[in-house]
Amino acid sequence: MSTTDKIGRRAVRQELRSTRSGTTLIVAIIALLVLAYLITEVILNMLGQPPLLATPGALALGATQIGSLGQPLLYAIGGVLVLIGLVLMVRAILPGIRGLHHTPDAANPTIIDDTVVAAALAKVIRDSANLREEQVSVSVGRRRATAHVHPTTGVPVDREAVQSEAQKVADSYALTPPLRVSVDIDKKGMVG
Repeated sequence: MSTTDKIGRRAVRQELRSTRSGTTLIVAIIALLVLAYLITEVILNMLGQPPLLATPGALALGATQIGSLGQPLLYAIGGVLVLIGLVLMVRAILPGIRGLHHTPDAANPTIIDDTVVAAALAKVIRDSANLREEQVSVSVGRRRATAHVHPTTGVPVDREAVQSEAQKVADSYALTPPLRVSVDIDKKGMVG
């Protein structure tokens, strides 16, 4: 494997994975707000001013006497904290997946947004079934593209032919991971 192939694969992997910047930013903002509040309370206490909510001594005393809240409330607080911790841990460990696919060519990788694939498949389906733009919608997931077709009243749509045509186009893109196309046709038609 050449260096170019390694660089191409690494670039594709980095582009396909979502960053943790949103989660990191939220946690950092919450931590900064808590620290800013505590610093404000300490400064107000040092200046002899009344506290915003509680003096630092009262906050410390409250933290040491948290066991007096009662078991049900402590269990609820603990459960919420454990749930937040689990969400953050899962978010940190699992790779985030963005709405992108790529071509398998390691030397010249191409990243393709799922909305572009959806638009292309919708156009193929519209053209093969002779429909208007608002009659076809396509959603693309990691391994599956689902088309929802609203046919014109009284004009049947051959689901197998439309699905076959859309699958041929999806296969011609040679996406990784490959897409399986399914077409759902509404029972009720649209007035055309």
